[in-house]
Amino acid sequence: MNMYKKWRTYRRGCIRILLLVLAGLMSLGQLQKIQLTNVSALYYHDFVILAVVVLSFPFLQNTWKWIIQKDWVRWFVRFVGIVAITLALAYMRYPVETWIIGVMYFSRLVVYSVFCLSLIALVRTRLVQRSEILRLSLVSTTLIAVAGLLQYFVIPDVRGLRFFGWDDHYFRAVSTLLDPSFTGIIVLIGFLISLQYFVKKRSTPIVLIAIAHFAALLLTYSRASFIALGAALIFLALQYNRLRKGVLFIFCLGVIGIFFLPRPASEGARLERLASVRARAVNTVNALQQLSPITLLIGNGWYLTNADRQTNNTITVISHSSSPDNSFLHVLQSAGIGGLIALVVLGYALFQSSRSLSLRTSLVAITVASFMNQVLFYPWILLILSQIIAQDEGLTT
Repeated sequence: MNMYKKWRTYRRGCIRILLLVLAGLMSLGQLQKIQLTNVSALYYHDFVILAVVVLSFPFLQNTWKWIIQKDWVRWFVRFVGIVAITLALAYMRYPVETWIIGVMYFSRLVVYSVFCLSLIALVRTRLVQRSEILRLSLVSTTLIAVAGLLQYFVIPDVRGLRFFGWDDHYFRAVSTLLDPSFTGIIVLIGFLISLQYFVKKRSTPIVLIAIAHFAALLLTYSRASFIALGAALIFLALQYNRLRKGVLFIFCLGVIGIFFLPRPASEGARLERLASVRARAVNTVNALQQLSPITLLIGNGWYLTNADRQTNNTITVISHSSSPDNSFLHVLQSAGIGGLIALVVLGYALFQSSRSLSLRTSLVAITVASFMNQVLFYPWILLILSQIIAQDEGLTT
């Protein structure tokens, strides 16, 4: 019995250290990227996640019967199963080197999915406290927000990133994620997490953290993130009567902040810009035109449409674009109508079972942003969402 307790304590210590390392690596964003090919890459945090999954496996086994009883988990499994089937069917339609790219993206989805369930198991067995999980999420987003503020004021000109396959930006907060749109939604989620802390206990550190997130969000000039913030605030006002005054204050502060944002000689800093709107419209129209009856029925395979286009492209520049801008269109294109239905039901079931302010508002914000940017399956979104889900499930233990 003593040996079991020692082993449990040792395993708990290892997992907590790994989660702390994960928070640090996540804050490094794309700076810890390992580029494998022009269209595929790994991150150092992927190895940490795999280690956490391996160490947590016995606890996941012990709590699996409790976890699988949840509707959203069952739909989660169905969604992953549909993606697996459509990817397997795509083997006959694509070259092996293209199909392997889809397998790599699918492997990440599976590992991140198991990571989410493992965190729930760790919270369920009291090996990790739900407060620890949420705190680590806030640490990651805070570091990304602070890095974005520093980058905006110290290195505002990052147009040179276009030589490495990224979009060129000037006087926009791109942080370590090297993209203002993804940085925007990440710091927005961090801001929503800080609101949950603020509602429970008002303290100066939390106020400063919330201000850092809010300022970084504004300086991304990401209209999709601004709209997602508006949707989250509307939801808060409708669902939490006691927070309406605070929501109104944040909304007014946001409007004033957007109105007085610096307008340097940069296309990206012009909120009335239309070039990106046209680009997204063209991207969406092209994706819709590629939807054949076969695609709607069995999909093209996970991430395979763009992977095939890029691997057959004669341009050898590294590309960081892997799917349509609309996350739901991406699922329809990759996994067919069955995959899209499973995803929608999964999202609804998860929202219905959620209890915490941070999870409910994050789901609203991510859903809205996903119509304009492919954020739903962005690694950082999946990881932070996994942590928020785990702390939410801790409320039922």
